[in-house]
Amino acid sequence: MQVSFFSDLHIKFPGDEASNLVENLFNNPYFLKSSHVIFLGDIFDILIGEHDQYFDRYDVFFKGILNLLERGIKVTYLEGNHDFHVKNSMESFFRKNSHHSHLFEYKKEGFYLEISGKNYYVCHGDEVDYTNEAFKRWKNIYTSRPFQILVNNIVPYKMIKLIGDRASQNSKSRGSKTFDYSHAKQKYREGAKQLIQEKNVQGVICGHTHIQENHVYSDGAVYLNSGFPLKDKNFLIVAETSRFESI
Repeated sequence: MQVSFFSDLHIKFPGDEASNLVENLFNNPYFLKSSHVIFLGDIFDILIGEHDQYFDRYDVFFKGILNLLERGIKVTYLEGNHDFHVKNSMESFFRKNSHHSHLFEYKKEGFYLEISGKNYYVCHGDEVDYTNEAFKRWKNIYTSRPFQILVNNIVPYKMIKLIGDRASQNSKSRGSKTFDYSHAKQKYREGAKQLIQEKNVQGVICGHTHIQENHVYSDGAVYLNSGFPLKDKNFLIVAETSRFESI
C-alpha cells in the first residue's frame, strides 16, 4: 500500500507557480502509483464556504482529482486553515462528475490511518503548533457554526476572496519578520511527539508548518511533515518506508 501526501501549496490564482506545480503533480508517475492520495489542507490560499465558483476557477486541480478517481485511487481531502467549510460542495461536485465518487472522502478533522502495519494520526498540522494561542482562538472562531453559516449563506464569493487574499498577505508579511526556523523546527518536533503520545500512535503525518520533516524519535516514533511544495518541489510517499519524491 502506497499513500501519497500533499499540502500547503497555497494556490492563489489559475496559472500561478502553485497551479503549474500541482499540474505536474497530477502527471507524476510515482504519484499515480498511489493506492491512496491524501491532501492535508491549505492546497489553496483561500477556499472558504460552499461556493461553486471554485470548481471553474481551479479546474486543473479538481480535474486532476477526477483522473485519480477514474484510476481507482482513493482520495481524501482534509480541511486546512485556508480551505474549509466546503464539504457539501466538493462531495456534490464529485458525485456529479465521477462514477467513482465513492472513492472520495472529505475530512474536517484529523483521523487514524494504518499503513504497512503502523498506526498513524493524520491531520492538517496545526495540532503540532501547540503553543500558538492566537491561532487556537482563530480556529475556534472559523470552525464555529455561526461562522460556517456566515461564509456559506451571507458573505458572497467575491467578498470572501478579497478578504482572504488581504488577510493572507498581511499574515505572511508579519510572520516573515519574526520567524526563527531552528526554533520553530524544534518546537514542532516537540508538539508532534506530544500528539503521538496523546493519540497513542506510532507516528504523525501532517503539513501546516511549511517545514518538511522525516524525523524518527529515540523510541522509534515518526514525525512526517509534507513541507512547503513551492520551496521543496516534492511530495511525501509512505509505504514500507517513507520518502520524498520530486514533482
